[in-house]
Amino acid sequence: MGTSPPERPPQRFRLPVRQPLRELLIASLCATIGSFEVIAWATFGLGGPLLIAGILLILVGLGYALWCLIRFWRTRWVVRLTANELTVTSGSRQRRLHWAEIGEVRVGRNQVEIFDGHGKKQLTLGVDRTRRAHEALHSMLDAIEVYRARQ
Repeated sequence: MGTSPPERPPQRFRLPVRQPLRELLIASLCATIGSFEVIAWATFGLGGPLLIAGILLILVGLGYALWCLIRFWRTRWVVRLTANELTVTSGSRQRRLHWAEIGEVRVGRNQVEIFDGHGKKQLTLGVDRTRRAHEALHSMLDAIEVYRARQ
């Protein structure tokens, strides 16, 4: 009677993500300066270009803050590795890929791309630029290779 090797416990990887505090500070300063320009225009009856510049600064600040938050949320994900599958959870979305569906895993330009055996992209995961994130990424990739080698 042969014994099979013990099954590895599930592994969980959550890459650290840097909070976009500096970018949000810049966005809030931009919107605040724009608000002061609009208040100055309304209070002192200054020219129309000041009003336009104030409104543009407010919109640029809000747009930049929204972009920073979306980028932050897109790089937050958790990978769970089990003997049968790789599961990626990002917010309320969850994607499961069985090991037989995974042909190649590529890393490049702060993202991880997972392809099937036919070269079709199955999943793209954003990775933060910090050193801690890339260290965690490499340990996750090593674990993925171990699981793929067992299949």
